[in-house]
Amino acid sequence: MRIPLQQQPFHSLICLLEHPGEIVTREELRARVWPDRVHVEFEANLNRVMNKLRSALGDSAGRSRYIETIPGRGYRFIAPAEGAPHPGPSLTGKGGPHRLPVIPISGAISIDSPFYIEREADSRIRQAIAGAESVLLIKGPRQSGKTSLLARVIHHARFSGMAVISVDLQKLNAPHLSSMETFLQALTKWACDASGVSFEPRREWDAALGASMNFDRIIKSTLLRDRSRHLVWAIDEADRLFACPFGNEFFALLRSWQNERAVSPEDCCRRLTVAVACASDSLALLNESNQFPLSAGTSFVLENFSRKESAELNRRYDSPLAGTELAELHDLVGGHPFLTQAALFETAVRRRSWKDVAANASNTDGPFGEHLRHVAAILERNPTLQSAITGILNGKSAVPPSVFYRLRSIGLVDGNSPRKAHPRCQLYRHYLRKCFD
Repeated sequence: MRIPLQQQPFHSLICLLEHPGEIVTREELRARVWPDRVHVEFEANLNRVMNKLRSALGDSAGRSRYIETIPGRGYRFIAPAEGAPHPGPSLTGKGGPHRLPVIPISGAISIDSPFYIEREADSRIRQAIAGAESVLLIKGPRQSGKTSLLARVIHHARFSGMAVISVDLQKLNAPHLSSMETFLQALTKWACDASGVSFEPRREWDAALGASMNFDRIIKSTLLRDRSRHLVWAIDEADRLFACPFGNEFFALLRSWQNERAVSPEDCCRRLTVAVACASDSLALLNESNQFPLSAGTSFVLENFSRKESAELNRRYDSPLAGTELAELHDLVGGHPFLTQAALFETAVRRRSWKDVAANASNTDGPFGEHLRHVAAILERNPTLQSAITGILNGKSAVPPSVFYRLRSIGLVDGNSPRKAHPRCQLYRHYLRKCFD
């Protein structure tokens, strides 16, 4: 049966069908149906669109068969949705059969991978994108899933009709990072090329203005000129800037764009979201005070897997671990995302018994050897941190607060205060005792 729909009700229906049985917030509908974010009486307009959609479906708000209203939040499509459209590959991996990975999962997990586990930060950052917030800061230690989450930010933004520029600072060479000017010229060229915009530094870069003002002027006059689309600028591996003398200046520039939103509601910066992924451990190793240079924006700190999330990942690996074994894995690695993936790969793909994996877990040639050697190398390069870890292992509580927070940023310890510091997981406790105790 064909149902005639106008454009806005049609896009609203597609958005609901992409998430059958799930709540789609009013802000998510706003971003999808009105992507330019120019809304006159948005609440009334959305109600009008949903009424048209219900009328076309023969539905009613009082006795819903298709669309349920969730007061104060949004809407949910409650009817069976056979052949419902989907925004590209599955983001949760819960649907349909899948093959086990051939090689261990490391680095960024692809968008279509069923072995990506969503955490609280995933839903929060989707809401932030739908709300077109200014600066989104994804933080976490090494191998916590920062780039994987940033990839999903990019995917979600594109499917919501937003323009996207993706930048990985690992691709920049040392000369690009020699000064603020060379860095911003490279960044401008990169962004303009990605957007199909011409940029000639010799002709358009005014030496009298300085690097920051040139960058600000060119970005606003080119990439933000289109009033019909919101732009999401994703920057990965931003921790490369922590060691640069101009790093703070760049983060201050991002902060200024957020401030401009408050000063002028019509400012073009309201059409820009900058999503930044950076390793908190890099900053902690470079900066004694551990003061993050980008104080503006919304932070998304990637936490360990909960027991429920570890159990879900075990299920996606075809449940190689039984209940007691799964609990032992979570106790051993503390829900560390990479270590949990590695352990399940060993048991599900390489067919090693859990008993064998656990017995060799803290060995440098064991299943987690490369990861553990990296941990040891960090501490060997920093006597202050090594001494603090030794003290924590021996039950000493006199760990200076600045050192405690650095160790926690690196991902080696947990605890709400220096006096409650303890190794992040049993695996770290066992391995670090071998190395330093």
